[in-house]
Amino acid sequence: MFANKRLRTMARQTYCFATASILDWHSDAKQVADFGCDYLINCIAAADGLFPRLHDKTGKPIDHTQDLYDVSFVLLAAATCYRDGNERGRELGDLAMRKLEEDFHIAAGLGYGETSDDIGGSSTLPRRANPHMHLFEALLVWYEATQDPLAAQRCLELHALFADRISGRGRSLIVEFFDQDFMPHQDKELQYAETGHQFEWVWLLCECDRILKTDSTDLSRSLYSVAETFGINLKTNLPYQYINNSFQPVADSVRSWSQIERIKACLALGGRTPGDDKLKLKRGLGALRKHHLNHDLPGLWNDEVSFDGTIISNHIPASILYHLVSLGWALSSDEV
Repeated sequence: MFANKRLRTMARQTYCFATASILDWHSDAKQVADFGCDYLINCIAAADGLFPRLHDKTGKPIDHTQDLYDVSFVLLAAATCYRDGNERGRELGDLAMRKLEEDFHIAAGLGYGETSDDIGGSSTLPRRANPHMHLFEALLVWYEATQDPLAAQRCLELHALFADRISGRGRSLIVEFFDQDFMPHQDKELQYAETGHQFEWVWLLCECDRILKTDSTDLSRSLYSVAETFGINLKTNLPYQYINNSFQPVADSVRSWSQIERIKACLALGGRTPGDDKLKLKRGLGALRKHHLNHDLPGLWNDEVSFDGTIISNHIPASILYHLVSLGWALSSDEV
């Protein structure tokens, strides 16, 4: 029985196959990626230019909510398809950029609205760092693929937003939820960090340095050092899923994507932090293989394990493939 389809997951899978095509991982990858690109364009056209959050198995929208997170991944898929030689990727990316500008962008320094409820210049509270992080990622890839100057401008705005507000001009722990002005939310239950996201920000800041010649070295080092010092379970060498403002773990499990983003951060910071980068990378990859990539069926993974490394979930979200493929891209671009 076919389940309903999330726009973000369809976009993530399209990104995965386009990346696989670029890296020549499978002979059919480009055909699948091109199908995904066409499918996304058709979904948007069928919804009169909207980016509906959820579709049924036929592609008919059943939740018309538009979400910054979803549009960001459509842009990432479009950029990667275009980089793979599919001209329709440019068409899809232009649709996403126009949507971002018309319905989501608030103002320089103030970020973006996060859902269609926010259209009109405000944002539903609490505001979230995560959708802005994925938009930052998508805009970087779109700029690198197309040299679109607007994408570069928006990337630099998001870089400044992160440096000045989200990271609090040097705050060492990146919390997830914020008030209207992007200051940490006062609700103590919302004052926690996801270790994987902290590592993911490091990777993206380094990518921005590479692509747009910003200088985030000190900030990236600080974020990475805190995550490594307080966010790692020494028994398994895997990140805790959440840590609070007292730098204590507040969950009893870890997801596969957190370790993947940790490895990418290590790759990105190669040569910028003290210690043996290759040894850290080898140990990180070893922990990923031992605890997450040791599934009985080749190509699958154990998404969630406990603090002692015990597998606690048989659920394998399709959306996680995006993280694995992005790691493959990072490794292919780096001499390990």
